[in-house]
Amino acid sequence: MLEVISRPSREWRTRTPLLFIHGAWHGAWCWDRGWLDFFSDRGWHSFAMSLRNHGNSPDKGSLRFAKHGGFIEDIAAVAERFERPPVLIGHSMGGYLAQKYMETHDVAGAVLVASVPVSGTMAASLRFARRHPLQFAKLVVTMSLWPVVATEELAREFLFGDDMGAEEVAELHSMLQDESFLTYLDMMGLALPKPERTEAPVMVIAGTADALFSVREAEKTAEAYGVAPLIFDGFPHDMMLHRRWEEVATSVARFLEEIT
Repeated sequence: MLEVISRPSREWRTRTPLLFIHGAWHGAWCWDRGWLDFFSDRGWHSFAMSLRNHGNSPDKGSLRFAKHGGFIEDIAAVAERFERPPVLIGHSMGGYLAQKYMETHDVAGAVLVASVPVSGTMAASLRFARRHPLQFAKLVVTMSLWPVVATEELAREFLFGDDMGAEEVAELHSMLQDESFLTYLDMMGLALPKPERTEAPVMVIAGTADALFSVREAEKTAEAYGVAPLIFDGFPHDMMLHRRWEEVATSVARFLEEIT
């Protein structure tokens, strides 16, 4: 049984549930440090899942060779428990999976938080290779994404940002894990999102201090879905863990009020 952290709302605003999907190296825990309670308190039934081989979900084969299609099956397995299609809220790789899920499944909408862009991760990979050539070489040779976040310093640079305290960085870094190499290849270009296959409302959010994906990539993603992106100044990649996370969550709530 996949791990699902549930926060049912005491006073329903709508019967449309929210399903939070974590990104690479994370699990459902990343949404349980504020976001789940925030949206539950405002009337949305909120659920955060851990994909297979992540968090407290069971392993299914090798994580290294898990393709994105298996993760889509996981999302579908959780979504089918709801009485109506959910709004997907996906971070990073979770945003990529939300985009791929929408191509073949009904959703009430999607929020892409610091998401893998529609153009994939090729540009991000090249930027990482230029900044950390040895770590990128390790990534390729070992077929593992762990080298990207192998140290607290790297995790701060690419996930948490400069203004997070050392103790919190250490705590969060201890919760990170390796990631699927085959899904990384899918995101590189083998299986890019196809925005033309969905008509669901989409919100695109990005931070100016994101060291993985650029604001320009977020703008291109938003353009592909026919919307304007919402850009937050000074926010790193892990927007949901930033000390000012409520600013982002409040904007998401406004979007949800319009579509649910």
